[in-house]
Amino acid sequence: MTRKQLLKELSESKTSFDAQYIQDELFALDKLTDLEEQSKANKESTDFHGDFKLMNEDKQDDIINPAHYKVIPSGSYPDGLEYMDLMTYILSHHNGVESHLLGQILKYAIRIGKKDDKLQDARKIEWYASYLVKVIKDES
Repeated sequence: MTRKQLLKELSESKTSFDAQYIQDELFALDKLTDLEEQSKANKESTDFHGDFKLMNEDKQDDIINPAHYKVIPSGSYPDGLEYMDLMTYILSHHNGVESHLLGQILKYAIRIGKKDDKLQDARKIEWYASYLVKVIKDES
């Protein structure tokens, strides 16, 4: 989707959740555009990750399970403890939107500063937490 299309969708979004999703998509698109411009400036033409099918299994696994998903590195746990291991356990007694929102809060809290800017991750935590409060209030 183009930036123009995303901006149009943002202007037509009906909920704050939709608006936040579209803003995240815009941020990702802008980040990818910046990477592409840096690549052109360096006279390199490369795909974001390259051709996945041509990569060995270790490189593919690095893309599918990046380091910022490892909550506890190997040592205490044979293969390390990953985000999904924690979420499966922690969210087992929640459901629906509440479970999703808690998962997002925990995801950004766990990886804060490891993938994106700390402030960006903190603001995402804040946004999801505020939305969770709204959901819980609406249930009462």
